[in-house]
Amino acid sequence: MLPVVLSENVVNLFKFYMDGSIREGMRYNDELYVLAHKFPGSHWLKGYQIACELAASEKLVAITASDDRYAIWISLRAPAYARSPLLGKCQRQIEY
Repeated sequence: MLPVVLSENVVNLFKFYMDGSIREGMRYNDELYVLAHKFPGSHWLKGYQIACELAASEKLVAITASDDRYAIWISLRAPAYARSPLLGKCQRQIEY
């Protein structure tokens, strides 16, 4: 399944507490997501590749775009192993 790509102005952003830290969250179509990675818009292709890899592992993945960033989000309904502690492993560094 391919990740959905959305404009950041059509989603609801919020902050929440998970695994001992404050996280960024997003709500779209009654689905809640946690931020997995954000990156500058100039690196959108690499980010899309990462999002496709995550989506291929049967996670509900979304990408949001704004004027200054692209962000990859993973559904909070994904299995617990996909959220914590592996969420940190999803936060890959994109080589610029």
